[in-house]
Amino acid sequence: EAGISGVTVNLLNGPSAPLSTTTSASGDYMFANLTPGDYAVGFILPAGYAFSPQNQGGDDTIDSDANTTTGQTATTTLVAGENDTNWDGGMFELSTMIVEKQTDPNGSLDTFTFTGDAAGTISDGGQIIVNDLVPGTYTSQEIIPAGWHLDTIVCDDANSSGDVNSGTINFNLEAGETVTCVCNNIELASIGD
Repeated sequence: EAGISGVTVNLLNGPSAPLSTTTSASGDYMFANLTPGDYAVGFILPAGYAFSPQNQGGDDTIDSDANTTTGQTATTTLVAGENDTNWDGGMFELSTMIVEKQTDPNGSLDTFTFTGDAAGTISDGGQIIVNDLVPGTYTSQEIIPAGWHLDTIVCDDANSSGDVNSGTINFNLEAGETVTCVCNNIELASIGD
């Protein structure tokens, strides 16, 4: 994955610590001219990001070494003349899902309840916004009130969809993505004497 520019990186422990720097445009950083000793590195998450899982896969040159809670790496021992450039902090952008309500006729004051990962009660023009989600699959379901018909569910992402029969919305969120799904309900009519 591409590196992230402007991330604060702190040199922890060791005879040359503490030091701080920020990542370059390509996501690289360097602490040079260190006295040999035991060091660890700590990464500060930018807003809207989370750490990738630590030490995944068999290639230590491309995995994330940062603890997902603290952002710190394990301690490593640098010997004289060593240049160790394998200490990475993998990060990904968090995602957002939005459920929006529209009614026909417009402006209805009736409320509509949603359950699941995007839960809440909204009326015409309202939204349920859930931020800071790890990329993945999420669902929300509309409890269709008496006197209303769920006519359409339209999502602005081709990987997300809805089922008007069950009222279920399936969100498939990628890193950094915001997906909005609009549920349009039509008020039922009646005729009689």
